Amino acid sequence: MKESVKSTRSAKFYFLIFIINFMLLGMASVPLPSVIKSIISGKFEGIDSGLVMTTFLVGFDVIFNYVFVKIIPKITVSKEFIKFGHKSYEWVDIKEMKLNAQVNFQMGRYIPVEGAYFKLKNGDAWNMYDSFYGNAPEIKLFIEEYIIAKKNSNDKSSIEPTQRIGNVPSDSTINLQKKDSKKLYVFNNNQFTSFYGIMMWGFLAFLIYLNYNNPSGLTFIFTSIIGAVFFVLFSWMMYYFEVSEHLFRVNNPNAPWKADSFKFSDIKEIVFQPSIGRRPRSLAVITNDFKQETFIASTLRNQTWESLKECLKRKGIRVRDETTWTPPEEVSEIQSN
Repeated sequence: MKESVKSTRSAKFYFLIFIINFMLLGMASVPLPSVIKSIISGKFEGIDSGLVMTTFLVGFDVIFNYVFVKIIPKITVSKEFIKFGHKSYEWVDIKEMKLNAQVNFQMGRYIPVEGAYFKLKNGDAWNMYDSFYGNAPEIKLFIEEYIIAKKNSNDKSSIEPTQRIGNVPSDSTINLQKKDSKKLYVFNNNQFTSFYGIMMWGFLAFLIYLNYNNPSGLTFIFTSIIGAVFFVLFSWMMYYFEVSEHLFRVNNPNAPWKADSFKFSDIKEIVFQPSIGRRPRSLAVITNDFKQETFIASTLRNQTWESLKECLKRKGIRVRDETTWTPPEEVSEIQSN
């Protein structure tokens, strides 16, 4: 039995740090050769546009790293306290806590991401962003098993265990690969009439046209590589869903051999996530151990999303619709300041 859990940062966290630093420091190094050359030749006059740009980019890079690490602090949870970076709080000091919620990623604009939210009685607030922690499910499971369960046994509070609702059968003998066509509900729309489907197939048709007009080995190789990347990228955003008697299935029309199945008894909740920027709406399946998988469904229309939500609710699955998510009035002051 673990007495505490310490967070580990995910590969996404380090990859993003690497990419941003590589870009900023790479741009900052561009003027350096000319600056060094002018210094050696004695023509340096003290104020140089290249040096100013380098100084600005290096300074911006330092600020970015400081802010990024501050809003994604190391987290430690035990049976007595929770610690964000260097700040520690006892569990009795928590006024509100949500283990599964859309929280605001505070990097200059409102960006909803899946995570956890903690509000303290003294007014402090913290967000935990799931995708930036390698063991976020383990942290949440520890809190649910040792903190929330104990809290709920003592009194009612605003701490939410995000438990499943309804009467969901728990049958370990359910075959995840078997479809019950008699009671199968399919939620899909035609990709050829959707915006992303028209973009993908239209672009692939254009590449075929280029090959037809310019038949050569080099053209074929170039268009084949570009077309394959485009096809995979857009197909990754075209999932659709099926609901049977005991299973929730996720399929892809362009990769019919690849399907994910989830028993209703293993699902904690299903989240309808909002579109972010130009990315279409998506669906996240969160299992009882707080692990989650996200599927982008660009071909589904609003009416299909509503029908899917109603069907899942009838099956007793908790559905959290975040498609109308709005930025919270209160953000994490400690993390943002």
